[in-house]
Amino acid sequence: MEDFKRLKPDMADHVMKHLPGMVYRCLNDEALSFLYVSEGCKTVTGYLPQDFLDGDTVGYEELILPEDRALVRETINKALEGQTGFQITYRIRHRDGSIRWAWEQGVGIQNPVDKTLYLHGLIIDISCARDLEERLEESIEELEQHNLMKDRFLNFVLHDLQDPVLSFISLSNFLIQNIDNFTKEELVDYLTQIKDSSYRMSLVLGEIYKWSKFERQMANPHIGLIRLDALISALQTAFAKQKAQHQTGLPIRCGDPLGCRCDLTPRERIAHQRHQIFTSRRRSEDECYDKG
Repeated sequence: MEDFKRLKPDMADHVMKHLPGMVYRCLNDEALSFLYVSEGCKTVTGYLPQDFLDGDTVGYEELILPEDRALVRETINKALEGQTGFQITYRIRHRDGSIRWAWEQGVGIQNPVDKTLYLHGLIIDISCARDLEERLEESIEELEQHNLMKDRFLNFVLHDLQDPVLSFISLSNFLIQNIDNFTKEELVDYLTQIKDSSYRMSLVLGEIYKWSKFERQMANPHIGLIRLDALISALQTAFAKQKAQHQTGLPIRCGDPLGCRCDLTPRERIAHQRHQIFTSRRRSEDECYDKG
């Protein structure tokens, strides 16, 4: 027991030297005059303990940024009035000129003899944690902005895709249902409208590919445009061929590249060819995705 008592002062010094901050005792005056401060003050403030204890070099209150001093004093006074401890975060100017964030926990203790009020506490540099917190807040704000931009972008995409898709479907159905009633020039005009709608749709899809930033080679924005043009050209040729054969009364040859069937009516053959074309397109896209 005696050995332990002899070790206590040494233990206290050892703990004070290795605390992650500065332990202090000061007067509750405007300058927060230190009566004791541990060696950790050099890490937190850049000053040595003697710089504060001399009273001529620097006072701790001077290190607190002017815009934070009122908050510090208000927090301390409120805790003293309520006879409780206090915790507060504020900024100080380090000896090297940089701004540091300090976290302080303290309590007021009154000397029973002369009634002098002292403050005892611990001050820790939390600048790194504060920087991480600010970066996290900035990242959250940036993420919210990106999500907002994404939502707006998708709304624009849906709007831009809706018109060409609907016109593509409507005109295709119209042509299939009325193929026998059109001249070649009318067919070309309608198919050109389909082609223009498909082209606008391919441009929007190309922008989606770029925005999504796919790393795989399958996401080439120009692939869809080339295939659409080829499909429209094949469709235009097929319609013109079907129309010519129907007008001349020639039998429709089986086994052509579009896979027509002789047992169907002209309208059914057009619908069948349309189905074959889009089935072929989907198969080609699937192969492209597999290669990617």
